[in-house]
Amino acid sequence: MKPKLSLVLIICVTTFIGSVQAVSDMHQYNNEQEESLRMYAPLDTSPEGIRNFLQDVYNRRDYVDVLPNNMTHLLQFLEHGKKTHQTRGYAKSVIKLFSNKIKAVQYINAYTFSLMLSEFPDLLGEHFLHKRESALDKHKDTINSILYSTFLSKYDYFKKNPQEFFDSLSMEILNTIENDLPIIHEDISCDELRQAIVRFLEIALGKLIWNPEEHEKIWESVKTISKQLESLMECNIINDANDLDDLYWSLIHRFCFFLEIASPELPVEFYEKMKNDLATQQLLLLELEEQEELIETKGNYLMQAILQGQAKKQAAEMGIVLR
Repeated sequence: MKPKLSLVLIICVTTFIGSVQAVSDMHQYNNEQEESLRMYAPLDTSPEGIRNFLQDVYNRRDYVDVLPNNMTHLLQFLEHGKKTHQTRGYAKSVIKLFSNKIKAVQYINAYTFSLMLSEFPDLLGEHFLHKRESALDKHKDTINSILYSTFLSKYDYFKKNPQEFFDSLSMEILNTIENDLPIIHEDISCDELRQAIVRFLEIALGKLIWNPEEHEKIWESVKTISKQLESLMECNIINDANDLDDLYWSLIHRFCFFLEIASPELPVEFYEKMKNDLATQQLLLLELEEQEELIETKGNYLMQAILQGQAKKQAAEMGIVLR
């Protein structure tokens, strides 16, 4: 009887330990899921929400695994800035915040980058208008209304006590526009914000990557990004053709690097399509003049990379490895 009891006891203990371990594993799994979801959760733009984002999401080491495929937090910060009429200084601080973080990522999904870039004209364009509406401009009608109604209703008081009248009037106006006082003064110039944006784009462009299995989308993605960069010139976010030229070169160098490492996985038709487009389409990406006449053009540089990639692909099909 005793051996049987011992066996039963062992089975019970083993089962109990297994159950405890399963509960522990499930608890750990739930915590990991909760932490993962937090990194994708929409941004709470309250002061406490932003503080929590910086402490609990932005500071996490694995947030660099989220950013390459999801830049919604950056866009949400900029959306908040637009809705609350924040300054260029605010926009620069947001761009710098994410510039420093993407320095740590290994790659950036080209389609995620393009999606983000498509929002820039709307979210940042107003900072570069030739005459940007200020906070005081927005309250012009309100201030006029206060002045008119106050003088109309308290004119006698004004004649008897002008100093007290104006003190009271000034306080009423200040109380009305109190929420917008922090943004009345622009604290940085257009050029300072512009250069922060250009630096951010340079870093991101240098880390773009495409999926070789989606070969029909890759070249279209490159052309789309080049046009989106061009649109930044149209809305004055970029105002120097040299900056646009630098960004184009960054895009081409990264794309050519992709062709170099992915050439065996890309079909010959992929290369033929690009060669045909280069011969028949007018792309500012390739037509923007170089800074010096003796510099190899972007079009020629790209064509050489295409020809080399196609040669590697064709050689691989014949069992030849080219270096």
